[in-house]
Amino acid sequence: MFTQAQIDEPLPSCTNDFLALIIRRIEMFVIPEYNGYCAGYRVCLHLATNNGLGWGELFVNEADKPADWIRWGSILHRYIGEIQAKESPVDNRIYGLFNDALIHVRNDKSTLNPAMSGDLLKCSVSYISLF
Repeated sequence: MFTQAQIDEPLPSCTNDFLALIIRRIEMFVIPEYNGYCAGYRVCLHLATNNGLGWGELFVNEADKPADWIRWGSILHRYIGEIQAKESPVDNRIYGLFNDALIHVRNDKSTLNPAMSGDLLKCSVSYISLF
């Protein structure tokens, strides 16, 4: 069982546009990558919501990776369903990744190809699906 600290900090202002947003599924893919400077991981987050699809990406250096990717991504499980405006994940990186995906739900609903999940899964060293 995971324990999570509560942070009494509201989500960024973009979340106010999502008061009726219901998140149905969160997928996180962790793909080994070299960005030209150092080895690390490309972390891709996909959201399926009642308002469309969204995505976010983040590069995490090898030295800064979480001890357990599954536990790290599972922090977002609390967002399945209707968003609670007073909650935020403990790790700011996963919070930023989630926020980026929310922004794409609002702005770029058509840019995420659902078939892309299969391609990402083939390359992933870790995968989490929350619903």
